[in-house]
Amino acid sequence: QLRQVDRDQPRFRLDHPLLDLSLFRNRSFSTAVLTMMTGTVLGSIMFFVMQYLQLVKGFRPLEAALWTLPAVACSIAGFLVSPLLARRIRPAHLIAGGLVITTVGIGLVAVGGSPVTLVAGYALFQLGCGPLVTLSAGMVLSAAPPEQAGAAGAVNETGAEFGYALG
Repeated sequence: QLRQVDRDQPRFRLDHPLLDLSLFRNRSFSTAVLTMMTGTVLGSIMFFVMQYLQLVKGFRPLEAALWTLPAVACSIAGFLVSPLLARRIRPAHLIAGGLVITTVGIGLVAVGGSPVTLVAGYALFQLGCGPLVTLSAGMVLSAAPPEQAGAAGAVNETGAEFGYALG
């Protein structure tokens, strides 16, 4: 049901909006969503690494995939260890530390001419993304009121997918 907010200006509001934009006033919510979106922009590095190994270094697809297995292992480790570390370290600090590791990894990817340097940088990147991907959804949901948890989760996922598409 639309209702007019101000008689002088033709602005209307819904009594029950699909997404309450006041969620974005909460710093924890906005920061977690923005960080997740920014982090997933960098997720396009997965595409870059595979293309580089195949098109520049001349690896066959299976060979290139095998070279990325250390990064897969680091990604799994980051996802599994992050919730355990979050019991002792504040999630915001854990995510910040992960982003530092991610930055070092991106630096190695940027300067790496050899496949070993490239894969080491990619593995660090994946390890550092673990806390961000694992803990940001919880931060987004905990920052939203319980009745808006569904919308908050959808904003988190939409931000992540938008980041991947932008990357």
